[in-house]
Amino acid sequence: MLRYASRDVIHANRRLGYFPEPDAYGTTSKGRRAPLWQRSTVWTAADNREGPRGGHKPGTPGAPAKPHPYAGDERLAYVLSELRSGTQPSAAELATRWNTSQRTAERIIRAARELQA
Repeated sequence: MLRYASRDVIHANRRLGYFPEPDAYGTTSKGRRAPLWQRSTVWTAADNREGPRGGHKPGTPGAPAKPHPYAGDERLAYVLSELRSGTQPSAAELATRWNTSQRTAERIIRAARELQA
């Protein structure tokens, strides 16, 4: 229902307090104790999820895709302003200023140039 990767994720979230305690316990085919949740309990937990990793409510479409990878990034806005002023930004200098790799700076510059075109 919640599209967790495995039952280990459920138990980890339960230990951290992000998932409710079981409503009851059953027995597996091997005789082990297994937690059981009512659907209403699981849906309530899903509806109450918070934070950036909480995803979206089950049954609704995902978040809209970004128009490009650096949409909303303040570094992109900076490079755009530099390009509009006629300055050609250096990827090496930007990487040092932003404390990131030169490759990331190059990608941001390329995205800014594509937006200008």
